[in-house]
Amino acid sequence: QARRRLALIAIMNIQYQNLTRNFESQTIALLKSGLESHWERYDESYNPDISSLYEYYSDSMLIGIYDGVVVSCGGWKVIDESCVEVVRVSVLNGFQNRGVGTAMLRQLEWHLRSIGVCNIFLETTSTWTQVIKFYLKKGYSITHEKNGDTYFYKALCN
Repeated sequence: QARRRLALIAIMNIQYQNLTRNFESQTIALLKSGLESHWERYDESYNPDISSLYEYYSDSMLIGIYDGVVVSCGGWKVIDESCVEVVRVSVLNGFQNRGVGTAMLRQLEWHLRSIGVCNIFLETTSTWTQVIKFYLKKGYSITHEKNGDTYFYKALCN
């Protein structure tokens, strides 16, 4: 119970903002760490956007900062004016399973809705069952699977 209370305090104290150069290296480290936890090693050739994160996502990534440390992030790629693909959602090890991912996703959805986005697509690796369960619990629907990836959709507008 005390651990849960500390987790809630941490979530309430996370500050969200757009990715900036000041936090680029921390966010890159967060993303690399997350990929390593799934793949055992990070292969830059599959993720060229991460090494130039600010150039790719300066206007399309939110980060969550707790006590000066980037603990979560989530980006998007514009498909059209009302539709995006959510990408690069990650939570710092040690902050996982404490509601930080849920808070990041809610903040990301709120921000996207506020700029007129009504439709979100995303994909994840089909063997990442915990990630798939997470998105299903957050109201995303599986649209299809292809080449080892699972694809999701969520409507933000009624």
